Amino acid sequence: GFESPSDDENEEEEEDNQSQNVTDLVGADSIRPADVLVGQGQTYRMRAHQGNIEFRKMVSSMFDAYNTTSRSVKTNLSESIVCSIYRENGRFLKPHEFDGGEVTVWKRLDDAKAYRKV
Repeated sequence: GFESPSDDENEEEEEDNQSQNVTDLVGADSIRPADVLVGQGQTYRMRAHQGNIEFRKMVSSMFDAYNTTSRSVKTNLSESIVCSIYRENGRFLKPHEFDGGEVTVWKRLDDAKAYRKV
Protein backbone atom coordinates (compact mmCIF):
# COMPACT_ATOMS: atom_id res chain seq x y z
CA GLY A 1 0.00 0.00 0.00
CA PHE A 2 0.91 3.64 0.17
CA GLU A 3 3.62 4.08 2.73
CA SER A 4 6.46 6.33 3.66
CA PRO A 5 9.51 5.54 1.58
CA SER A 6 11.22 4.15 4.70
CA ASP A 7 9.63 0.78 5.56
CA ASP A 8 10.54 -2.87 4.95
CA GLU A 9 14.28 -2.54 4.28
CA ASN A 10 15.50 -5.71 6.04
CA GLU A 11 13.64 -8.16 3.80
CA GLU A 12 15.48 -6.77 0.80
CA GLU A 13 19.03 -6.95 2.18
CA GLU A 14 19.57 -10.60 1.29
CA GLU A 15 18.38 -10.09 -2.30
CA ASP A 16 20.55 -6.99 -2.66
CA ASN A 17 23.69 -8.82 -1.58
CA GLN A 18 23.12 -11.63 -4.07
CA SER A 19 23.01 -9.54 -7.22
CA GLN A 20 24.65 -6.17 -7.54
CA ASN A 21 24.92 -4.35 -10.83
CA VAL A 22 27.45 -1.52 -10.74
CA THR A 23 25.13 0.64 -12.87
CA ASP A 24 22.64 0.46 -9.98
CA LEU A 25 25.08 2.32 -7.71
CA VAL A 26 24.89 6.10 -7.51
CA GLY A 27 27.41 8.38 -5.82
CA ALA A 28 26.02 10.90 -3.35
CA ASP A 29 27.13 13.69 -5.69
CA SER A 30 24.99 12.23 -8.50
CA ILE A 31 21.62 12.45 -6.76
CA ARG A 32 19.04 14.07 -9.06
CA PRO A 33 16.32 16.46 -7.88
CA ALA A 34 13.61 13.99 -8.99
CA ASP A 35 15.14 11.00 -7.14
CA VAL A 36 13.18 9.50 -4.24
CA LEU A 37 15.50 8.66 -1.34
CA VAL A 38 14.25 5.71 0.71
CA GLY A 39 15.54 4.07 3.86
CA GLN A 40 14.96 3.56 7.54
CA GLY A 41 15.43 6.52 9.83
CA GLN A 42 14.77 9.15 7.19
CA THR A 43 17.06 12.10 7.78
CA TYR A 44 15.99 15.70 7.36
CA ARG A 45 17.99 15.76 4.11
CA MET A 46 16.01 12.81 2.78
CA ARG A 47 12.64 14.23 3.84
CA ALA A 48 13.51 17.66 2.43
CA HIS A 49 14.84 16.29 -0.88
CA GLN A 50 12.72 17.60 -3.79
CA GLY A 51 11.98 14.12 -5.16
CA ASN A 52 10.69 12.97 -1.77
CA ILE A 53 8.50 16.06 -1.46
CA GLU A 54 6.98 15.44 -4.91
CA PHE A 55 6.57 11.74 -4.12
CA ARG A 56 4.62 12.56 -0.92
CA LYS A 57 2.42 15.01 -2.86
CA MET A 58 1.58 12.32 -5.44
CA VAL A 59 0.81 9.75 -2.74
CA SER A 60 -1.37 12.25 -0.85
CA SER A 61 -3.30 13.21 -3.97
CA MET A 62 -4.20 9.56 -4.63
CA PHE A 63 -4.65 8.41 -1.03
CA ASP A 64 -8.47 8.56 -0.92
CA ALA A 65 -8.86 6.83 -4.28
CA TYR A 66 -6.36 4.17 -3.23
CA ASN A 67 -8.18 3.37 0.01
CA THR A 68 -11.60 3.03 -1.63
CA THR A 69 -10.79 0.93 -4.68
CA SER A 70 -10.08 -2.64 -5.80
CA ARG A 71 -6.69 -4.33 -5.59
CA SER A 72 -6.12 -4.14 -9.36
CA VAL A 73 -6.78 -0.39 -9.38
CA LYS A 74 -4.45 -0.01 -6.37
CA THR A 75 -1.72 -1.71 -8.40
CA ASN A 76 -2.38 0.69 -11.30
CA LEU A 77 -2.20 3.71 -8.97
CA SER A 78 1.11 2.50 -7.52
CA GLU A 79 2.52 1.90 -11.00
CA SER A 80 1.42 5.36 -12.14
CA ILE A 81 3.31 6.99 -9.26
CA VAL A 82 6.48 5.03 -10.06
CA CYS A 83 6.13 5.89 -13.77
CA SER A 84 5.67 9.57 -12.90
CA ILE A 85 8.94 9.52 -10.97
CA TYR A 86 10.71 7.79 -13.88
CA ARG A 87 9.26 10.28 -16.41
CA GLU A 88 10.90 13.09 -14.45
CA ASN A 89 14.23 11.22 -14.71
CA GLY A 90 13.93 10.16 -11.08
CA ARG A 91 15.00 6.94 -9.44
CA PHE A 92 14.16 5.20 -6.17
CA LEU A 93 17.44 5.06 -4.23
CA LYS A 94 18.36 3.52 -0.88
CA PRO A 95 21.56 3.97 1.12
CA HIS A 96 24.31 1.52 0.17
CA GLU A 97 27.61 2.80 1.65
CA PHE A 98 28.31 5.23 4.48
CA ASP A 99 31.22 7.33 5.67
CA GLY A 100 30.94 9.00 9.06
CA GLY A 101 27.17 8.61 9.13
CA GLU A 102 26.71 10.17 5.69
CA VAL A 103 25.54 8.18 2.68
CA THR A 104 28.32 8.12 0.09
CA VAL A 105 26.79 5.59 -2.32
CA TRP A 106 23.11 4.91 -3.07
CA LYS A 107 21.62 1.81 -4.72
CA ARG A 108 18.82 2.04 -7.27
CA LEU A 109 15.78 -0.09 -6.46
CA ASP A 110 14.45 -2.29 -9.25
CA ASP A 111 10.88 -1.75 -10.47
CA ALA A 112 9.33 -4.41 -8.22
CA LYS A 113 10.88 -2.88 -5.09
CA ALA A 114 9.90 0.62 -6.20
CA TYR A 115 6.26 -0.52 -6.59
CA ARG A 116 6.38 -2.02 -3.09
CA LYS A 117 7.67 1.27 -1.68
CA VAL A 118 4.65 3.08 -3.05
